[in-house]
Amino acid sequence: MGFCSNYEVGTYKKTDMTCESCNFATENCNACSPISVGVSNCTTCMANHVLNSGKCQLYPSGKYYNQNSKSCQSNDVNCQIQVDESKCLLCNSNCFLANGGCQQTTRCQNPSNTTMSSCDLRNDIIYKCGDSVYLNISNECVGCVSLPVCQLSKTRIIPLQCQTNYIFDTTTNQCVTDDNCHTVKYRFCTKCTSCLNYISQGRCSKCQTTNCGLCDRSTCMKCLDGFVKYTDTWCVSKSVISTCKTFSSGGCVVCSEGYYQTDAENVEKKYDYRVPIESTTVTNCNRYGAQNTKCVECLDAFKLKGGICAETFDENNKLKTDTKTATETSCQIRNNKKCQHCADGITTSTTSSCKIALPGGSGCAICNSMYYREGISCTPCDESCALCVNSYECLACKDGYFNIPSEGKLCESNTTLANCELSSSSGCERCVSGHFLSNYKCYECSPNCTSCESESVCTICNDLENMLVDSQCLHFTKVELCVSALNSKCVKCEGRRELTDSGDSCTKLVNLGVVIGIPITVLILFVLFITMNILLIIIFLNKRQVEKMKNVRVFDIKKSNITMNPLDKVSCSNKKVLKIDMDSDALIPMDEESCDLICIGNLTKHHLKV
Repeated sequence: MGFCSNYEVGTYKKTDMTCESCNFATENCNACSPISVGVSNCTTCMANHVLNSGKCQLYPSGKYYNQNSKSCQSNDVNCQIQVDESKCLLCNSNCFLANGGCQQTTRCQNPSNTTMSSCDLRNDIIYKCGDSVYLNISNECVGCVSLPVCQLSKTRIIPLQCQTNYIFDTTTNQCVTDDNCHTVKYRFCTKCTSCLNYISQGRCSKCQTTNCGLCDRSTCMKCLDGFVKYTDTWCVSKSVISTCKTFSSGGCVVCSEGYYQTDAENVEKKYDYRVPIESTTVTNCNRYGAQNTKCVECLDAFKLKGGICAETFDENNKLKTDTKTATETSCQIRNNKKCQHCADGITTSTTSSCKIALPGGSGCAICNSMYYREGISCTPCDESCALCVNSYECLACKDGYFNIPSEGKLCESNTTLANCELSSSSGCERCVSGHFLSNYKCYECSPNCTSCESESVCTICNDLENMLVDSQCLHFTKVELCVSALNSKCVKCEGRRELTDSGDSCTKLVNLGVVIGIPITVLILFVLFITMNILLIIIFLNKRQVEKMKNVRVFDIKKSNITMNPLDKVSCSNKKVLKIDMDSDALIPMDEESCDLICIGNLTKHHLKV
């Protein structure tokens, strides 16, 4: 493991042994210069940000960053969005965009700030390209290579949206893949595939500490098996620590007999953590400091003062050689590290780390807040934790910190929640305008959107000329037949067209007289046609019946004087034998009409067929 000396561009010296990205010291900072160890000064901000009083801020509305003067300048007249001195991206409503500048509209029926499609000027110049293409310096629409949305900025193609599972690299402003990333969300990696990686600027970076099993940014939280953590950036092999009896993830907790703890390096350049008690020069000492020159704990019956042990001290701090004949001590059993068992009724004094000591004072039973129990000792939690399980897993966050379980076990500072208006220990609760909340973090809405539920669902558009269509903000000129918009809706349609109830499109004007009148007229004519046909049929049948009944007379038998003879049970007749001209015996004449009266009677109450 080396020292941080020749650090890369975009990083600064955080400690004597580690480097850290400028973006961690100053949000949205691209490059910085060191002031001292752990302190940096931002010199260059990321795209769309300007340096102001050492902080990187978004350009204020109506201004752009001038690279020559290194300051914010007001936009040119009639320009709404400007990127440099010679290039405007969006003009006011009374102008159109031409060669990077805003031109006044003349002879134009319906002016547009992005296109000349409604103007009389036809000079074959393209002012705006469609999706997946960008406008190059030759005024041509060129396809975005492997990108759904992009734009040309000076001589570089800048992606505005990456493909699925691609990550936006903030240093190169390009879409890249990351094999170490498990989950990608909104162009940034939110979860790495291995604990040996950590998320930095939206990408997975390898732990900077050799033999580290779990890290968070530049800090090693836990070493691999067979190693112990010497510092936050250093894991030491247990094999080189021969004088340690018991290890924990944080180092040696119990020394071998005859040794005391020290963090100094020995003459063999090994980190033994222990120094033999016999090698010390202070008599009657039980435990020494890191430099092996001062005592920090004396043997029983001796007092400690100024790093030396004695039975008593005079006013001038000189040793007395009187032999103490009787000693009262509260510690009954002591080893080379500390008191292992106290006298009855006495416990070891609790420090800021221990809340309740074990019986006999041999260790800690319950630790205070911001400490966790490791063996019989209390170890500090990470600085972000109010309660913790170990040094790399928080149970509760301190004030000003939050934790999102899906993104890590440690808490993060609320200052890292960009575009957040209200935060809690869970993360962001409410975002600023133009952003939406997802998994307790704020993400930017789609272009021209002031309020949205997700990246693809907008609820309010941010410009008077934009309309809300299928949850997306579109300029009213892109909506067929719409000529003006207000409050995210179309307010006027072209010609004889009318607005839909939702206000997101125009339809043909409905003529109620035609729509209702024609069906009613057709229905009336149909009824008349059917009625006329029925009447004609009735008239025809009646006429036919009249013709049929000309030679037939229907009468009531009871009221007639004609003698009727029964033919059977249901019928009768005035003749038993059919004979023409009964009153004459002459033959029936030829070629002449002969008549006779024939009566057929119905003896029943229903019709009979004759």
